[in-house]
Amino acid sequence: MKLNKTLTLAALVAASLLPASFTLHAQETPKATAPGRGHRLTPEDIAKKLELSDEVAAKFKTIWEDRNAQMLALRNDTTVADSEKPKKFREIMDASMAKLKEILTPDQMEKLKKLLPMGRNRAPMAPGGVAPATPPAAPAQN
Repeated sequence: MKLNKTLTLAALVAASLLPASFTLHAQETPKATAPGRGHRLTPEDIAKKLELSDEVAAKFKTIWEDRNAQMLALRNDTTVADSEKPKKFREIMDASMAKLKEILTPDQMEKLKKLLPMGRNRAPMAPGGVAPATPPAAPAQN
């Protein structure tokens, strides 16, 4: 009987500490910009990495935030067919990169391209956001 009381008490203490553990973990975890996507670079982070002047950094931030707003609006736009969205996303990206080319040096543009997880080197996405399977290699001709 005494063992039962001890185990019950231990279980209650452990259960009461569990919410505190989750609270501490939530406070220590860095805030991600989107669920499941991990930490994204902010315009300020990128400006520091590219060593931009304050004036260029302000222009960069304006272009970057405008691009993000357009992409979010497109993502939430139910009037655009899903099959058309990749094309529209590319148009937004191309337009923002053209604006960035006007304010960044060629060296800064190269650094920016290396910082970004997207780009023309990325595998094209199939409908539904899944990378297409690579086709099997053709058999060797004898």
